[in-house]
Amino acid sequence: MAIKRRLRRYFPGPAITLDYKRMAEPSFQESLVELLARLDMDTPIESVPIVSKAGSDTTEIRDTMHPKFVTEMLTGVLRDVGQPAGISRIHKRTRDKVL
Repeated sequence: MAIKRRLRRYFPGPAITLDYKRMAEPSFQESLVELLARLDMDTPIESVPIVSKAGSDTTEIRDTMHPKFVTEMLTGVLRDVGQPAGISRIHKRTRDKVL
């Protein structure tokens, strides 16, 4: 397997800026805290890694969960009430070889 070019990754990930008035609203704070608490207490099945063992797929709880509910869902929700932040980013070119 080969790639034509190196993978280019940008850091940090999505950044959203929110208005102070929005952040100060009790209803916004309650909703945000409830979402974060739920994500901490309940592990969404979509974030659990699935591995093949003995010919069948099974969840692997001991592995690290996929952070997509913070990196994708939460930033999507915040983007709806805020706007993308104009921040400086760095990029890294990754070249991995598959054996």
